[in-house]
Amino acid sequence: MVQEILFTDVNLHIKNNKRYGVVGANGAGQTTFFKVLTKEEEPAFGEINIPKNSKIGCLKQDQFLYENTKIIDTVIAGKKELWKALQEKEEILNRQECSDEDGYKFGELEQVIYDNDGYTAEIFAASLLVGLGIAEKYHYEPLSALSEGYKLSCITRTKSI
Repeated sequence: MVQEILFTDVNLHIKNNKRYGVVGANGAGQTTFFKVLTKEEEPAFGEINIPKNSKIGCLKQDQFLYENTKIIDTVIAGKKELWKALQEKEEILNRQECSDEDGYKFGELEQVIYDNDGYTAEIFAASLLVGLGIAEKYHYEPLSALSEGYKLSCITRTKSI
């Protein structure tokens, strides 16, 4: 993989409650920029400083990733740390036998879920979906059941929670 320097001597200040878009030719580095900004990748050098209570929402280019996911779960998955903890907890609960390590891990996961408002996440997600005009009877249907407009609306808004 060829590595290129995307930016040098850049300072960027993004204002709260504003939306920004990044455009450029294919291969110019927009995806890499967002991966670094969202900490999916580390910068080769320099640093990214994001205030503690800030949230960065990023709509990925893989729009089919959630097609078979329940609509309400698509919203909850917007909180990545919470979603990962919920998935790992479910995996432990589905095991035939659990080790002591599983028990300790389960306790850690419960704390992550608590810290990320996981016990009210479904209520919050349902409220958000109703606010988007998606009736409650559809919340447990796969995302593929929605029209393209509702899918996009659902994904873009939930990725910034």
